[in-house]
Amino acid sequence: MQARVRDAGRYIPLGLTLAFIGVGSYLVRASESASALTWMYIYDPVDFVHASWSSISDFFMNLKISIPPVVGLAEIISIKLFGTPVLITRYAYRAALVGSYAAVIWLARTSIQRSVVAFLVALLFLHVTTKVHPGNPQNYDLFFPLFFLLFLLALGRACRTGNRFLMPSMAGFFLSMTELTRPFLIYLLPLLVAGALLALARGVGKRQLLPFILPILLISGGWHAYLLAAHGQIAFSNNVGFNVARVWPQIPAVTLIEEPDYAPLAPGRWANLNTAEHGENSRRAQQAQLQYWLAHPIDSLLFASDRLAQLLAGSTEFGGFVPESRWFGVYAIIVRLLSSLFLLCAGLLVVDACVHPRRIPTLLAQTDNLTLLFTISCALLLAAGEIREEPRLLLSILPLLATLPVYRAADPRHLDASRLHVDTHW
Repeated sequence: MQARVRDAGRYIPLGLTLAFIGVGSYLVRASESASALTWMYIYDPVDFVHASWSSISDFFMNLKISIPPVVGLAEIISIKLFGTPVLITRYAYRAALVGSYAAVIWLARTSIQRSVVAFLVALLFLHVTTKVHPGNPQNYDLFFPLFFLLFLLALGRACRTGNRFLMPSMAGFFLSMTELTRPFLIYLLPLLVAGALLALARGVGKRQLLPFILPILLISGGWHAYLLAAHGQIAFSNNVGFNVARVWPQIPAVTLIEEPDYAPLAPGRWANLNTAEHGENSRRAQQAQLQYWLAHPIDSLLFASDRLAQLLAGSTEFGGFVPESRWFGVYAIIVRLLSSLFLLCAGLLVVDACVHPRRIPTLLAQTDNLTLLFTISCALLLAAGEIREEPRLLLSILPLLATLPVYRAADPRHLDASRLHVDTHW
């Protein structure tokens, strides 16, 4: 009898995932995003309707601003096929909204109770996202968690099945796609690569390592190598210093050079920031910010903590946009509860790593621990790097919060165990 119950329980996560896809598809039926090509209204999709592929290539070779290159290219392909970026801004966006949380529920299948809680949290978070995101619906906000969760799914399958090429390659590909959705993710990429390599090495051996790392080297590595060589940028943004300056008014302003090509590229557009001079001014601001943080570490840490608390407060109004839902009160409570548990578990993880440094490889090889570190790091960087759009920025990490990870201790008895460590009780 118990065996039959266990067998039946295996289908519960699948049933919940399919049920969520059905309900979620209804919730997002009217959702549509802005085009990533319109970042800061420098460019517009109409610019690419009659553009040749040679001029499109020149556009990317000269791209210095925060347009995610892969998303931008996908939108341009849609423009060439359909005359608008609708393939991405409508259909791919809706798929990302639902797909992110469907992946959450499937990742939570380590136990029935975790799957059920993830299902309920996912429904709440998706509902709130459809209400809040229209205030500034940037599609990369949702592509970012989707790609990360697909990376985790591919990584987990590679470790469980021992697949030597396809799954490790997919994990590397989706990790690269994750990194290319947000400029700051280049700084977190080493953490994710290290965790994935350790997980793969503890699985079926080292034959999966090259298929995993190759897409990252070719896609992310190739793009960032070009940015560094051509424009002197590490991240795919020449505006980071200005974003941070809005958040940290206590940091003294620096002397900026003139930007002669600052004028809009077309009537009705905003200022042209896609220039070398703007990048130089951003670097000057970043240098002053780094100097301030090094000179005032305690004050900076306290300020960053306050910014993080504001991001994780679960607010829903921003920029004059006031959405309405009877579930917003419940949403704020759940966000605060889950983020507090995240901070607690991440703190335990860091303490364990500091007290027992030899356990770090085992700790990082567990996807729950990797998700904890990555989520908190993303939240901190978002809070410290942008202001006045906290409700929208929070939507990017809601699917990560909904995965419900817990701190996984490095049990010395299982240091040589293969594959990913899974706690069967959660």
